Amino acid sequence: MKLRFRRGLTETLRSLQIRNFRLFFGGQLISQIGNWLTLVAQSLLVLRGRRHQLHRRAVWPVANEPIAVAGVHSYAAFEGQVRAGLAYARSVPDLWVPLVMMAIVGTFAFNFSVVMPLFAKTSLHGSDTTFTILFSVISIGSLAGALITARRTAIATRDVIRGATLFGISMFAMAASPTLATSFPAAIFVGFASIVFMTASTAIVQMRSAPEMRGRVLALQAVVFLGSTPIGGPIVGIVCQAFGARMGFVVDATACLAAAAWGARGVRRAALVPNGPASLTAGTSIDRVPASI
Repeated sequence: MKLRFRRGLTETLRSLQIRNFRLFFGGQLISQIGNWLTLVAQSLLVLRGRRHQLHRRAVWPVANEPIAVAGVHSYAAFEGQVRAGLAYARSVPDLWVPLVMMAIVGTFAFNFSVVMPLFAKTSLHGSDTTFTILFSVISIGSLAGALITARRTAIATRDVIRGATLFGISMFAMAASPTLATSFPAAIFVGFASIVFMTASTAIVQMRSAPEMRGRVLALQAVVFLGSTPIGGPIVGIVCQAFGARMGFVVDATACLAAAAWGARGVRRAALVPNGPASLTAGTSIDRVPASI
């Protein structure tokens, strides 16, 4: 048992054997701590200062809008780069299916971090502490998801579909949680599923892109994810305003399952094409990702 645990830990942390990744990991660790502290502080500030759900929903989209705009502007500066990236992604089902799924999930589901304070305050009748505890529990699930996915050695589009399905189910579980105690396991599930979907969609875009197009496709993915948030934020805000925070989670969950259904349809259609791309269902080894990524 001890040997199996040690072997599993070695496989999970094998990326840390690369010096450049250790530097990247350390920088991201510091950066993300600051980012999430800022997000929590912003949510609490708006939650206390304004009583209108639509205003609360605007904080996260507005915070991400400069990144999306910068991404578009940096590529628009080069004639034809954006069009070339879109045309290339559209011609490769392994890229197009995950990108469209990311657009749907990013528009709605990844706004859960802003629905959460409303849920804690109005649905659970809790305090600021209730919100921060729930967010901490979500982070536990995210950590578990990250450690488990770190051991993955192959990836396929079906993994992205499974991730979106799990994400949707977890959102429904959160919406149905009647008390704080029952919200804890649902919050762990949300954190776990969100990381599973994010890592699967990012990994497959990295591995299935041609080396000369990889940077453009990854930039498109970032713009699709962050740029879609300002669209879904106000929509979910209106839903929360009219029907409550639980319904906001229901909208998020429905979007995830709709994305999963669209992805499954794309896989089936590709399988029916003679000599079509079998890689939509077959896994690609993660160990074969080029070192330049």
